[in-house]
Amino acid sequence: MFVIRIFLLWLGAQYSLVGVAIAHLAAGIISATIRYFVAAHFLKLTIIDIVRELTSFVCGIGLLALALPALYLTADSAPLTQLIVVVICGAAGISWGCLAD
Repeated sequence: MFVIRIFLLWLGAQYSLVGVAIAHLAAGIISATIRYFVAAHFLKLTIIDIVRELTSFVCGIGLLALALPALYLTADSAPLTQLIVVVICGAAGISWGCLAD
């Protein structure tokens, strides 16, 4: 798992912050898929049992929904301004995503 994550992060780092975020997402999906199949085999879990526990996924969708547009809309701004806007939108997105759950 560690080797896959490092490789994906190295690959994503070549494409700025969004590339690193996508690399984290891909590594998380690969890791979660492998862990699901192992857990389902040994613990006799169903997919419904797993879906009930996906609260962080919903929060992440909220973060993505607000932070990514903010990142692109502030691309021409000063780096500090861009950072502040993206952090505020990301925090609002996490709050919105977690409250929706």
